[in-house]
Amino acid sequence: MAPAPVVAGMVLVLRRHGRRVNRETVVATTSLGVRSGSRDRTRFGRDVRLRPHRRRVHRACARRRRPGLGRAVVRRRRAAVVDGVGPRRPRRQRHPVGRRPGDRGPRAGRPRRRTRHRRAAGRARPGDRRDRSGPGRPRPGGQGRDAAPVGAARARGGVHADHPGRRALPPAARGPATREGAPRPVAARPRRPRPGPLPRRARHPEPAVRRRGARRAGPLGRPRGGSHPRARRRGAGPTRPASTVRHVSHGEGGRVARTTARLLVRLRWWVLAFWAGAVLLSLVVFPALSSSHGSSDLSGLVPDDTPAVATELRDAEVFGFPLSGRTAVVQRDAAGLSVYDQGRTAVAAAAVTRKEQKGLGHVEGALPLSNALGVFPGSRENGTTSITYLLFRPDVSFGVQTREARRYADRFFGERDAVVGVSGSVPARDAQGDLIRDALPTVELLTLLAIVLIVGVALRSVVAPVVAVASAGVAYVMTLRLSGAFTALVGVSSPSELEPVVVALLLGVVTDYVVFYLTAMRAELRRGRPRLEAAEIASTRFGPIVLVAGLAVAAGTGALLVAESLFFRALGPALVFTVVVGLVVAVTLVPALMAVLGRWCFWPSHPRPSEESDDELADLFAPHRAPLLEQLMRRLTSSRAKAAQMVGACVCALAVMAFPLQGLGLGVSFVGSLPQTSGVKQAADAARDGFAPGILSPTTLLLEGSDLDRQRLGLVRLGSLLEEQPGVAGVLGPGDVVPRISRNVLVRADGTAARYLVVLDDEALGAAAISTIDALQERLDALVAEAGLVVTSAGLAGDTATAAYIVDQTSGDLVRIAIAALAANLLMLVMFLRAVVAALYLLVGSVLSLGAALGTTMLVFGNLDPGAGLTFYVPFAAAVLLLAFGSDYNIFAVGSVWDAARTRPLREAIVTAMPETVRAIFVAGLALAASFGLLAVVPLVPFRQLALAMAVGIMVDVVLVRSLLLPALLTLVGPVSAWPGKHLRAERAERAERRERPRRTPERG
Repeated sequence: MAPAPVVAGMVLVLRRHGRRVNRETVVATTSLGVRSGSRDRTRFGRDVRLRPHRRRVHRACARRRRPGLGRAVVRRRRAAVVDGVGPRRPRRQRHPVGRRPGDRGPRAGRPRRRTRHRRAAGRARPGDRRDRSGPGRPRPGGQGRDAAPVGAARARGGVHADHPGRRALPPAARGPATREGAPRPVAARPRRPRPGPLPRRARHPEPAVRRRGARRAGPLGRPRGGSHPRARRRGAGPTRPASTVRHVSHGEGGRVARTTARLLVRLRWWVLAFWAGAVLLSLVVFPALSSSHGSSDLSGLVPDDTPAVATELRDAEVFGFPLSGRTAVVQRDAAGLSVYDQGRTAVAAAAVTRKEQKGLGHVEGALPLSNALGVFPGSRENGTTSITYLLFRPDVSFGVQTREARRYADRFFGERDAVVGVSGSVPARDAQGDLIRDALPTVELLTLLAIVLIVGVALRSVVAPVVAVASAGVAYVMTLRLSGAFTALVGVSSPSELEPVVVALLLGVVTDYVVFYLTAMRAELRRGRPRLEAAEIASTRFGPIVLVAGLAVAAGTGALLVAESLFFRALGPALVFTVVVGLVVAVTLVPALMAVLGRWCFWPSHPRPSEESDDELADLFAPHRAPLLEQLMRRLTSSRAKAAQMVGACVCALAVMAFPLQGLGLGVSFVGSLPQTSGVKQAADAARDGFAPGILSPTTLLLEGSDLDRQRLGLVRLGSLLEEQPGVAGVLGPGDVVPRISRNVLVRADGTAARYLVVLDDEALGAAAISTIDALQERLDALVAEAGLVVTSAGLAGDTATAAYIVDQTSGDLVRIAIAALAANLLMLVMFLRAVVAALYLLVGSVLSLGAALGTTMLVFGNLDPGAGLTFYVPFAAAVLLLAFGSDYNIFAVGSVWDAARTRPLREAIVTAMPETVRAIFVAGLALAASFGLLAVVPLVPFRQLALAMAVGIMVDVVLVRSLLLPALLTLVGPVSAWPGKHLRAERAERAERRERPRRTPERG
């Protein structure tokens, strides 16, 4: 070892000759103490600046031009032996790969000129200049002030840090790694890290040193030509330490994704101006969805060729008026109605029927019905209740019918007449529309507050919720205005249930995508990226994932289009359009906002460069929770036996939750869905107490034939048989009324038609009543034959018969919707993951979570209101939405595991990627569950059923399926999950081959 004065003299002589000595040469030759930084101090106290060579000199020329003292230094370095292994002479490297264009090439190592260029006022110094200047300047050995010089050491794992394929040092000669992951010099003292932000990392994930003949890297780390830096000889070790290999996501290398992200960032102000103008234009020009031609009834959603509707039209044609109406005025006095009260009811009905009263032009007739003297069979009381059915033309809207009924009650009855109110299926539908419109602003406000709270707490920011709310607000305005314009243009009716579902879906979906974008943006800022570069990389990486996830949701909701039910045909396009608009806003507006705000998106917690910036996503909650998730993942992936146990436990739990589905019943509840404070509901309860639960919507049985007026005994016999059927409370037929009164009311004078009024023992539109009508429809021909009647046709009409047809049609659509939804979600999973096996068991997990959600909903509401069942559209809407959201989270979760598995074993990839992914999915799922769960604010049973089903389904999917079942399934199935892809199996085989390959014995001396 040369003494220190000799080395210092060597350095001074070389400086006098105009040369510069490489830092690694001095460090490898001596054991003097050095400090990190651009200036090192010798023992003599004199500053010596050590820089790379200024001029570009060929290697052969460099040997010839070295002075004798330089050759002595080189021989001294070559003769250095560590544990009997002599290091090779390192290849001269000018600069590492992955810098900016201004910091590469022949001039990369030259010092900056002393002349200063004047910079315009207000113009900030570029980020790359800040990185190239000062003590934190990157050096050829790595990226950072603590990185090792080129060729001065071997990696911690025995592989050279800068030269792939070099022979490894013995374990005793390996030095400890720095915090950056780069090895320390062999003969140097440990350097003390300096405070301050870490410099930017090299963008290219593969090797830290560019080989001879390789082209420069592109803007995002992709080489523009020449030999690819990944190409290295067989059996070579990693080109850089594993801790410095940056994770590359699916969308990072796509040319379209890079171009789109670059355009959105560069044109950020134009993007903001475009969306601001679009919102203002839509508010001024287009109508709102609630003010369009849509209505609150289902008349436009039930085809005219429905058997119940056709029978009802035929009944009105034959007799001139229907036997019952859907709007009724209810009178009730528990002490009993007087004879005068009942007389006034009959007189008022006769006056309206004869058109003697003006101001009620829409009322075509009135039909009074009383439970006095036991005239009506099945009445629970005697002389306490009176109902007046008001008859309207089919083209009169529900709102007009309700107002006319209230005007009728105010004109003909006073306080002594004990009028309870107006009820029936038509007033109930009108009341539902009013309740929805009144509760919608509250739902919107609470949903926005929930989003602000969840996003703010998760990202520990005040500005991030503003970004989410602004994006969701733009999507909300555009969706409702464009939907209203389309509805007004085409003239189709939209159900009143549509708008709250659209609001919940839109706010939840947009918030999910904003969370994904912001977490990626924060991760890039923590890596030390500048504002625009971080926004561009985050958009490039997560743009394709968000796009595919949004298309999966749109494709899943589009499965409703294959249904034959007009209700689902109207609901399907609305949901698809909502998702598409939210997706377009998310992938365009959010990147522009991130580019404009930068670090202010996360104010007051500005993300700073840190050592933990290598993760795919930043921590969304307190850091002390990360080890818990990592420990859970390690335990799940430790062995296939534990994974199998977890899979069995999760499947059993989901099956138990789905068990109540075996008693699933569907209904079309109008009156029963209203709250107890509603006047329509109170009037319906009064009518039910006096007559029977189905009195407000009785079912009409129409018989057509010849000489029915002469078959009186058969008509009486049929009425008795109908009363004996289960679920029937009473029947009013030709045999129950005086023949003179029943003529032209129950039996046509010419004997060609007869009809019965059947009152059910359950709520007319509930699941139990629908089951009764289905059974009666099946046995109708047998009952007519048993009564001895000769008829040409027999049919049922009324609300219950129409609801039974809708439910039967919906049940028939179940197979078509299920096949379409499963096929759409499976296709999107296979296309993105490029794996069939994983897509299949991921879809099975989504189906299990769906069954658990519907089973829980059926259990809760089955106990609250026995016999009512679930509203017919709730299970199907929940199924389509939950399957679509499950595919959304599958793409995000498994995609991150797939990416991590490219550079490490599958189990290690699960442990590495799943904790951060689970946190992001949990935040997104919590926001989505809150968005749908707040639909329970609408005081209607169908909305509360849908809210419970969606909230339970999303949380079960996030907490149980994605956090526990998914990692266990990936561990249990293993690399076969990627079939027919072979990248996981090839990776495992290659690693096994490397482990089994014997190491070459290093040559000595």
